[in-house]
Amino acid sequence: MLCTVMIPTRGRKEHLLSLIENIFSSVSDPKNIEIVFRCDEDDIETIDFLQQNKFDNVRFLVGQRGLGYSGLHVYYNEICESSDAQWFFLFNDDATLNKTNWDIYLEKINDAVVIQPMTTNGRGWQSGNIFPLMHRKIYETLGHFSVCNMNDCYVSNVASRVNLEKRVDFIEVVHVRHAWHDKTAQESASFQSNNFKIFTDCMEFNLPLDVEKLKNSELVNQNLPMAYILNPNHPGLRPTQP
Repeated sequence: MLCTVMIPTRGRKEHLLSLIENIFSSVSDPKNIEIVFRCDEDDIETIDFLQQNKFDNVRFLVGQRGLGYSGLHVYYNEICESSDAQWFFLFNDDATLNKTNWDIYLEKINDAVVIQPMTTNGRGWQSGNIFPLMHRKIYETLGHFSVCNMNDCYVSNVASRVNLEKRVDFIEVVHVRHAWHDKTAQESASFQSNNFKIFTDCMEFNLPLDVEKLKNSELVNQNLPMAYILNPNHPGLRPTQP
Protein backbone atom coordinates (compact mmCIF):
# COMPACT_ATOMS: atom_id res chain seq x y z
CA MET A 1 0.00 0.00 0.00
CA LEU A 2 1.35 3.41 -0.96
CA CYS A 3 -0.45 5.58 1.58
CA THR A 4 -2.78 5.27 4.55
CA VAL A 5 -5.00 8.31 5.08
CA MET A 6 -5.54 8.40 8.85
CA ILE A 7 -8.79 9.91 10.12
CA PRO A 8 -9.95 9.89 13.75
CA THR A 9 -13.67 10.69 13.65
CA ARG A 10 -16.48 11.26 16.09
CA GLY A 11 -20.13 12.18 15.64
CA ARG A 12 -19.94 13.01 11.94
CA LYS A 13 -21.38 9.97 10.18
CA GLU A 14 -23.43 12.18 7.85
CA HIS A 15 -20.22 13.57 6.36
CA LEU A 16 -18.27 10.34 5.93
CA LEU A 17 -19.66 9.27 2.55
CA SER A 18 -18.76 12.55 0.85
CA LEU A 19 -15.37 12.52 2.61
CA ILE A 20 -14.58 9.02 1.35
CA GLU A 21 -15.68 9.91 -2.19
CA ASN A 22 -13.61 13.09 -2.11
CA ILE A 23 -10.40 11.39 -1.01
CA PHE A 24 -10.59 8.60 -3.56
CA SER A 25 -11.51 11.03 -6.34
CA SER A 26 -8.40 13.12 -5.58
CA VAL A 27 -6.00 10.38 -6.71
CA SER A 28 -5.24 8.70 -10.02
CA ASP A 29 -5.67 5.14 -8.75
CA PRO A 30 -7.80 4.58 -5.62
CA LYS A 31 -6.05 1.23 -5.14
CA ASN A 32 -2.89 3.14 -4.22
CA ILE A 33 -4.38 4.40 -0.98
CA GLU A 34 -6.53 3.31 1.91
CA ILE A 35 -8.61 5.27 4.40
CA VAL A 36 -8.54 4.17 8.02
CA PHE A 37 -10.96 5.71 10.49
CA ARG A 38 -10.50 5.50 14.22
CA CYS A 39 -13.82 5.53 16.10
CA ASP A 40 -14.67 5.75 19.79
CA GLU A 41 -16.51 2.69 21.07
CA ASP A 42 -19.40 4.84 22.34
CA ASP A 43 -19.90 6.48 18.91
CA ILE A 44 -22.46 3.90 17.86
CA GLU A 45 -23.86 5.84 14.89
CA THR A 46 -20.45 6.16 13.24
CA ILE A 47 -19.61 2.51 13.85
CA ASP A 48 -22.98 1.39 12.47
CA PHE A 49 -22.51 3.51 9.35
CA LEU A 50 -19.09 2.06 8.62
CA GLN A 51 -20.26 -1.49 9.30
CA GLN A 52 -23.30 -1.16 7.06
CA ASN A 53 -21.55 0.63 4.21
CA LYS A 54 -18.65 -1.36 2.84
CA PHE A 55 -16.08 0.48 0.75
CA ASP A 56 -13.00 -0.90 -0.97
CA ASN A 57 -9.81 0.16 0.80
CA VAL A 58 -11.68 1.65 3.77
CA ARG A 59 -11.14 0.23 7.26
CA PHE A 60 -12.00 1.39 10.73
CA LEU A 61 -10.65 0.75 14.20
CA VAL A 62 -12.71 0.97 17.36
CA GLY A 63 -11.28 1.75 20.77
CA GLN A 64 -11.84 3.53 24.03
CA ARG A 65 -12.37 7.25 23.86
CA GLY A 66 -9.84 7.71 26.61
CA LEU A 67 -8.81 11.35 26.92
CA GLY A 68 -10.48 12.52 23.71
CA TYR A 69 -8.48 15.28 22.05
CA SER A 70 -5.86 15.07 24.78
CA GLY A 71 -5.04 11.58 23.51
CA LEU A 72 -5.44 12.16 19.79
CA HIS A 73 -1.88 11.00 19.13
CA VAL A 74 -2.86 7.58 20.48
CA TYR A 75 -5.44 7.24 17.69
CA TYR A 76 -2.93 8.05 14.95
CA ASN A 77 -0.41 5.63 16.43
CA GLU A 78 -3.03 2.88 16.51
CA ILE A 79 -3.77 3.42 12.83
CA CYS A 80 -0.07 3.30 11.94
CA GLU A 81 0.35 0.05 13.86
CA SER A 82 -2.45 -1.51 11.80
CA SER A 83 -1.03 -0.45 8.43
CA ASP A 84 1.70 -1.68 6.09
CA ALA A 85 1.69 1.51 4.00
CA GLN A 86 4.80 3.37 2.90
CA TRP A 87 3.32 6.74 3.86
CA PHE A 88 1.10 7.82 6.76
CA PHE A 89 -1.10 10.84 5.97
CA LEU A 90 -2.53 12.72 8.96
CA PHE A 91 -6.00 13.85 7.98
CA ASN A 92 -9.18 15.25 9.56
CA ASP A 93 -12.83 14.40 9.04
CA ASP A 94 -13.55 18.08 8.30
CA ALA A 95 -10.96 18.45 5.52
CA THR A 96 -11.08 17.70 1.79
CA LEU A 97 -8.57 17.24 -1.03
CA ASN A 98 -8.42 18.92 -4.42
CA LYS A 99 -8.00 16.49 -7.32
CA THR A 100 -4.33 16.59 -8.22
CA ASN A 101 -3.65 12.87 -8.81
CA TRP A 102 -1.21 13.19 -5.95
CA ASP A 103 -0.60 9.45 -5.68
CA ILE A 104 1.32 9.48 -8.98
CA TYR A 105 3.87 11.97 -7.65
CA LEU A 106 4.03 10.56 -4.13
CA GLU A 107 4.93 7.17 -5.57
CA LYS A 108 8.01 8.72 -7.18
CA ILE A 109 9.43 9.95 -3.86
CA ASN A 110 11.69 7.27 -2.44
CA ASP A 111 13.23 9.51 0.21
CA ALA A 112 12.32 9.00 3.85
CA VAL A 113 10.94 12.42 4.74
CA VAL A 114 7.94 14.18 6.27
CA ILE A 115 5.96 15.91 3.56
CA GLN A 116 4.26 19.29 3.93
CA PRO A 117 1.25 19.57 1.56
CA MET A 118 -0.34 22.80 0.42
CA THR A 119 -3.20 23.72 2.78
CA THR A 120 -5.82 26.42 2.39
CA ASN A 121 -8.36 27.61 4.95
CA GLY A 122 -10.52 29.05 2.17
CA ARG A 123 -8.96 32.49 2.48
CA GLY A 124 -5.43 31.74 1.33
CA TRP A 125 -2.64 29.22 1.45
CA GLN A 126 -1.33 28.64 4.95
CA SER A 127 2.17 28.29 6.27
CA GLY A 128 3.05 25.38 8.50
CA ASN A 129 2.63 21.64 8.09
CA ILE A 130 -0.97 21.09 9.16
CA PHE A 131 -1.49 17.72 7.43
CA PRO A 132 1.91 15.98 7.40
CA LEU A 133 2.71 12.75 5.58
CA MET A 134 5.34 10.64 7.31
CA HIS A 135 7.44 8.02 5.54
CA ARG A 136 7.40 4.58 7.14
CA LYS A 137 11.17 4.64 7.78
CA ILE A 138 10.78 7.71 9.98
CA TYR A 139 7.87 6.09 11.80
CA GLU A 140 9.92 2.95 12.41
CA THR A 141 12.93 4.95 13.58
CA LEU A 142 10.87 6.96 16.06
CA GLY A 143 8.70 4.03 17.12
CA HIS A 144 5.55 6.13 16.76
CA PHE A 145 3.84 8.75 14.66
CA SER A 146 3.53 11.25 17.50
CA VAL A 147 3.66 11.27 21.28
CA CYS A 148 1.94 14.62 21.79
CA ASN A 149 -1.68 15.53 21.12
CA MET A 150 -1.08 18.39 18.65
CA ASN A 151 0.24 15.90 16.17
CA ASP A 152 0.87 18.16 13.20
CA CYS A 153 2.97 20.59 15.19
CA TYR A 154 4.93 17.84 16.90
CA VAL A 155 5.69 15.86 13.73
CA SER A 156 6.71 19.03 11.91
CA ASN A 157 9.04 20.10 14.71
CA VAL A 158 10.74 16.71 14.90
CA ALA A 159 11.35 16.45 11.15
CA SER A 160 12.36 20.05 10.57
CA ARG A 161 15.06 19.92 13.27
CA VAL A 162 16.98 17.41 11.15
CA ASN A 163 16.05 18.77 7.70
CA LEU A 164 13.66 15.92 6.92
CA GLU A 165 10.56 18.06 6.35
CA LYS A 166 9.97 18.88 2.67
CA ARG A 167 7.26 20.88 0.91
CA VAL A 168 5.27 19.57 -2.02
CA ASP A 169 2.87 21.38 -4.31
CA PHE A 170 1.03 18.34 -5.66
CA ILE A 171 -1.16 17.72 -2.60
CA GLU A 172 -3.78 20.39 -1.87
CA VAL A 173 -5.80 20.18 1.35
CA VAL A 174 -8.86 22.36 1.96
CA HIS A 175 -9.61 22.88 5.64
CA VAL A 176 -12.30 25.47 6.34
CA ARG A 177 -12.70 25.16 10.09
CA HIS A 178 -15.18 28.01 10.57
CA ALA A 179 -17.71 26.12 8.43
CA TRP A 180 -18.13 23.50 11.15
CA HIS A 181 -20.12 24.31 14.29
CA ASP A 182 -20.93 20.88 15.70
CA LYS A 183 -20.02 19.49 19.09
CA THR A 184 -16.80 17.94 17.81
CA ALA A 185 -15.60 21.27 16.42
CA GLN A 186 -16.43 23.02 19.69
CA GLU A 187 -14.51 20.43 21.68
CA SER A 188 -11.50 20.81 19.39
CA ALA A 189 -11.47 24.61 19.71
CA SER A 190 -11.85 24.43 23.48
CA PHE A 191 -9.03 21.91 23.79
CA GLN A 192 -6.58 23.95 21.73
CA SER A 193 -7.25 27.14 23.68
CA ASN A 194 -7.17 25.57 27.14
CA ASN A 195 -4.49 22.90 26.87
CA PHE A 196 -1.62 24.44 24.99
CA LYS A 197 0.68 24.23 28.02
CA ILE A 198 0.08 20.47 28.22
CA PHE A 199 1.33 20.21 24.64
CA THR A 200 4.35 22.44 25.18
CA ASP A 201 5.35 20.42 28.25
CA CYS A 202 5.01 17.22 26.26
CA MET A 203 7.06 18.60 23.40
CA GLU A 204 9.73 20.00 25.69
CA PHE A 205 10.31 16.53 27.13
CA ASN A 206 9.90 14.34 24.04
CA LEU A 207 11.19 16.47 21.16
CA PRO A 208 14.90 16.16 22.07
CA LEU A 209 14.51 12.39 22.41
CA ASP A 210 12.94 11.96 18.98
CA VAL A 211 15.34 14.37 17.30
CA GLU A 212 18.24 12.39 18.74
CA LYS A 213 16.79 9.15 17.32
CA LEU A 214 16.78 10.66 13.86
CA LYS A 215 20.22 12.21 14.23
CA ASN A 216 21.61 8.78 15.11
CA SER A 217 19.95 7.12 12.11
CA GLU A 218 21.00 6.75 8.48
CA LEU A 219 18.07 8.95 7.48
CA VAL A 220 20.01 12.16 8.08
CA ASN A 221 22.58 11.06 5.48
CA GLN A 222 20.11 11.10 2.59
CA ASN A 223 20.84 13.38 -0.35
CA LEU A 224 17.59 15.35 -0.34
CA PRO A 225 16.22 18.19 -2.46
CA MET A 226 15.07 21.43 -0.86
CA ALA A 227 11.47 20.54 -1.80
CA TYR A 228 9.43 18.47 -4.26
CA ILE A 229 7.96 21.22 -6.40
CA LEU A 230 6.39 20.47 -9.78
CA ASN A 231 5.20 23.99 -10.51
CA PRO A 232 7.30 26.89 -9.14
CA ASN A 233 4.42 29.22 -10.10
CA HIS A 234 1.93 27.42 -7.88
CA PRO A 235 0.04 30.19 -6.07
CA GLY A 236 0.64 28.47 -2.75
CA LEU A 237 4.34 29.16 -3.04
CA ARG A 238 3.62 32.89 -2.90
CA PRO A 239 1.64 34.85 -0.27
CA THR A 240 -1.43 35.12 -2.51
CA GLN A 241 -4.93 33.72 -2.50
CA PRO A 242 -5.30 30.18 -3.95
